Order: sequence, then C-alpha cells, then structure tokens
Amino acid sequence: FIEDHFVFMEQADGGTANIESILDRAAAIVMRNGARGLVIDPFNYIDMGADRERQDLSISDMLTKVRMFALAYEAHVWFVAHPKKMYKIDGNTPIPDGYDIGGSASWFSKTDIGITVHREKGTTRTLIRSWKCRFKWIGSIGEVYVSYDPVTGTYSEDVFAPT
Repeated sequence: FIEDHFVFMEQADGGTANIESILDRAAAIVMRNGARGLVIDPFNYIDMGADRERQDLSISDMLTKVRMFALAYEAHVWFVAHPKKMYKIDGNTPIPDGYDIGGSASWFSKTDIGITVHREKGTTRTLIRSWKCRFKWIGSIGEVYVSYDPVTGTYSEDVFAPT
C-alpha cells in the first residue's frame, strides 16, 4: 500500500532544503504521480534564508507560498512543526497550539486546520486536540484521548480519559 500511494522526498545531497526546492519537487511528483498530499516533516529543517532579519515574516511568506502551491495543484499540505519550549504553569505543562510553534503567530492565523498531538509523559495516553478549523464542513475544534498499544503499533480511543 505504501509503495503504491506514497512518494518520499529527501534532501540527501548534504545541503539544506528551502521551501522553493521542496515545492518544486512536490510539483513534479504531483504531475508525474498524481499525488495530492504533501507532508513537510519537520519544519525546523527548512532553510529560511539569511536574507530576512525577522523570522516571523519569513514564516508568514513561506506559509503563503505553500497555500498558493496547494491551491494551484489541488493538494493538501501538512506541516509537522514542534512547539517552542513550554514552561510549567502551576506545576502543569500547557498543551501547545499554533501560537506556541516557534517563530511566528502565522502558524495560528494562516492555518486552515491545526492539530496538536500531545503525549502524556510516563503513560501510553496521547491527546489529539484540534485547536483550529477554519471551515465548519471539514471539522470542528475538539479533542480525544487515545492510547497506544506497543504490541500492535496502533492507537485506540481511550475510554477512561477525563471528559
């Protein structure tokens, strides 16, 4: 299934990838293979260039380019972007959202759908939280706890999770 439905791109030449090179290669794959989805993982390995002094503007411009690519090629684009360091408040670490991804509030404002996958330390429980959904016909804001089964490598809804 994976060989028939996925194409993996890597930056294997020893250089760093910028968003233009990623989107150029993705466009070729869309045209050649009919792909309709692109996962960029992880965001923090993209070379944002040294010509911009403000990281927030660079990220905003990058997200605009990705949006234009998605519209032009009728494709979905997902980013895996890790949050900045989260500091405990009253002994609890807050669950990050789009404002907590390092570099720019554009991660929240320009996102159509934002999801956080938050593992609870020391347990097999994971919280999946939808913190933004721009279009109500696609989904809604909410959350669900899932538990990981290391034997099968699958997740299932955690029926004992807090409501």
